[in-house]
Amino acid sequence: MVNVGAAQLRLLVVLQVPSPASVAARSLDLWRKLAEQCPLRLMVVQAAFSGKEVLWELAPAKPSRPGAELLTLAELVGWLRRERIEAVHALDGASARWAVPAARLAGCKVIMNRAGFPLDSGGHRHQDESALSRAADLVVASSSEVMEQLTGLEGVPAERVVMVPPGFDLTQWDARVNDSAAMHFEFPGAARAVVVSADQDREGSGMEDFLTALALCRARHPEVFGAIVGRGRNQARLEVLASTLGISDRVAFLGERTDLPALYGRALAAVVLGDGNPNLLAALEPMASGCPALVPSGTEAALAVGVGKRGQTFRAQQPALLSRCLAVMLKDPTRARALGRAARSHVEHEHGAPEWLASHQTLYARLSASRVGRDGKPEPLTGGTYGQFSSGPNPDARER
Repeated sequence: MVNVGAAQLRLLVVLQVPSPASVAARSLDLWRKLAEQCPLRLMVVQAAFSGKEVLWELAPAKPSRPGAELLTLAELVGWLRRERIEAVHALDGASARWAVPAARLAGCKVIMNRAGFPLDSGGHRHQDESALSRAADLVVASSSEVMEQLTGLEGVPAERVVMVPPGFDLTQWDARVNDSAAMHFEFPGAARAVVVSADQDREGSGMEDFLTALALCRARHPEVFGAIVGRGRNQARLEVLASTLGISDRVAFLGERTDLPALYGRALAAVVLGDGNPNLLAALEPMASGCPALVPSGTEAALAVGVGKRGQTFRAQQPALLSRCLAVMLKDPTRARALGRAARSHVEHEHGAPEWLASHQTLYARLSASRVGRDGKPEPLTGGTYGQFSSGPNPDARER
């Protein structure tokens, strides 16, 4: 339950975690901190976590059958009612697709997170998330651009939209750098490394484009070296592609690793890949290590790196353009390190953990207060901004 003065809110937070090595799994550290301040129940689906007091597992599915063991909608509605859950906060679109309908049927208040740059949204997934957003009591937008999309194009009332940028726990991240000091992968010789962390199983992950870009870049910059973090069914095929491109000696498939913060800290740059709109946290991780990020243009991650301020942007599915971005980093390592320092500063000042924690405490306090007003009637939730975050225009938004 969330403590807000004399009132207590029985809150359930739900998050999809594809694997223990995913960005979503690493984001749990900050939610654990929030749980210490606002006791809440965190449901992790499609993951095998155990022994964590702040985690509650609905029914973790085996990685080979994601979602196969999830309860039916009717069973989930019954569980919410039996546990007297008053509010459900869905942290990602996948969780919202089942959590929002279940919460509505169970009579719970609903909070839903929306992230990702709006201009890149489309198709049935975007339509589903738009409908779910209109059904929620409160929608948490990750940026002012997403906030404008919700209120302007999707028809979500402005009073039900708030903006809370993703938080990043730099203290925890830096501690992991020190803890993994003995696990460093040694980049060969005088190589200038580029680190990629991606889901190799996801269609459209961009791994083929990265390998092609690496091969193009090597022609003029033989010192380039690619370190790929992650594991998946497609790894064997990707290794064959690397061999075909003649770069087997300039790329390493490192599998899942716990020393990612240290790897980023020693790399010249990091390439952020995704299925058109990568998770913003995937860009914040290398930036937190002082590593400039190369991200697809027209995405929320691109807003984080700015235009040549904290990294570079490239057009997705254009290996030649990604190769040019790599070349920019390789030609001027001094500038690349300066971009990395600016990236670290951005994470510290725009995505600080203290502000994020305070924002969620305020958010949940207002949700609890909306249950009963001074006149004994429910009070409506109102949107806006929380904590120290501003709802003003993003200064980088027009520089894409």
